[in-house]
Amino acid sequence: MVATLRNVSAVAVVLVTLGSLLGGNAWAQDTEAATPAPGAAGPTQSPDAAANEATANDKPPHAEPSPVKEQVTRAEGRASGAALKTTTPPDARGAKPQDKALPGNAPKAPCEDDTTFSDRTLKGHAFLFPLRSDNAFVTSHLTFAQGVSYENVRLESGPEFVDLGFAGAVERLDIGIRFHERIGFFGGVDARIAAGIDPLTAFYFGADASVSWRAGAAGMILRSERTGTQLGARLSAQGALDQQVTPFQLVDALIATSEQEEITRADLDRLIPSLFSRTKSIGGRGSVNLAQALGRHFSAQASLDVDIMSASRLTHSGAQEVVYTTSSTALGAGIALTMDGMPYAPVALLAEYRLDATVASWTDGPEIEGVPPMHAIVGGIYYTGRRYAQIGVVVSTLIDASMDVAPDVKLTRTSIYGQFTIRTFF
Repeated sequence: MVATLRNVSAVAVVLVTLGSLLGGNAWAQDTEAATPAPGAAGPTQSPDAAANEATANDKPPHAEPSPVKEQVTRAEGRASGAALKTTTPPDARGAKPQDKALPGNAPKAPCEDDTTFSDRTLKGHAFLFPLRSDNAFVTSHLTFAQGVSYENVRLESGPEFVDLGFAGAVERLDIGIRFHERIGFFGGVDARIAAGIDPLTAFYFGADASVSWRAGAAGMILRSERTGTQLGARLSAQGALDQQVTPFQLVDALIATSEQEEITRADLDRLIPSLFSRTKSIGGRGSVNLAQALGRHFSAQASLDVDIMSASRLTHSGAQEVVYTTSSTALGAGIALTMDGMPYAPVALLAEYRLDATVASWTDGPEIEGVPPMHAIVGGIYYTGRRYAQIGVVVSTLIDASMDVAPDVKLTRTSIYGQFTIRTFF
């Protein structure tokens, strides 16, 4: 056990660098029938009736009507009355009463489908958005999500091991603007905080807070209403700023100055910054995404993407500042299946699988070789009674293969993440 704890301090910087390399994605409007413009009220007068009225007005006072002319006038009046009866005046809203009887104008029940959501609906099926992969649709939407996470890192050295526990929270805001049916803009901001939840983890790794952003364009490549298929692509820039507080680094700096007879206030002022580490990262992401409706109630989505990131980390070794630069290229693939009960039940289920693998990396800091692929499994349930909204809960588990981070020290990382999502389309 003592040997393992000694190795912990040796791999602290390695784990932080590993986090930088493995970082990434951890984390339609109702077309209401336009109300017709109010029409001009009042009956339409036939030409014959107008002529009769003019004739009556032109008739001299006290003139005796001719029997023959009176019969003709009565016949014309009956014909004019029939014409008036066939002309139905508009109601107060401008809609004709006979139009109200049409099935398409009947009020819709909350669970009734609306296939006019052409931006994310195919063959009557409204698609859900995957949690960890991109989607093929160009939409105008606003998303608010709140998540919590728990992560366990096990360090093994022979028969001995140490478990490190972390807990965190995530706030996410995401927006999409559809300029045209084939192209739109999207962007978002995530805020995350995480901390060690046991004494050992809190001492060696402390706590960190980060803000990440993304902005880019989404486009439709092809869409087939007949087959229920859509192919889209996305291209974006992304970045993050992470601030970490690590008590171990301060203790390490104090040990480095322990040979001095006295530690002055000036020494403390110089050592306090060693508590903090800061990482800045920037990069880009591109993806190709496919959506396929499998009938009225089922669908499948697939995504392939590439992430290129570069990061600069300012940390401390003893009382000395150290800057590490890393870069990485990662490939990702994901698939998501959806079952929607609409219009019979306003509930949809989501199942998703995601694979991320680092295919190239470089660092001038501690080397990490053989970074294993990450596997994520996601399950979710959504309320779909309103086609302009998605409200649901998803749970994701992340499983990493074991890897060697130091001589005779193996690391195994697992995590679970839950998120509540509200997304509205406009």
